[in-house]
Amino acid sequence: MDVDERVRGKAEYRNRLACGRRFLVKLLEQLSDAQLADLFSGARFDKPRNALKGTTSIPEWVRVFKSRVRTISDGPPCPDA
Repeated sequence: MDVDERVRGKAEYRNRLACGRRFLVKLLEQLSDAQLADLFSGARFDKPRNALKGTTSIPEWVRVFKSRVRTISDGPPCPDA
């Protein structure tokens, strides 16, 4: 394998990563606030689980989730492998 093939391979790999990221974001952005709230409620994210004090409200979980999706969406290009 020569240098050109390796460079081309890395570019193709980065392109696949970027396509996968766009696909994931597209799917995650389709989830409504109500669906996300149901997800977090069903998983009992608002209930204490261990010795840690306090819980986080479902609306806060939804807000953070959507913020993370935006971070993925708005992030820089995928790094070299």
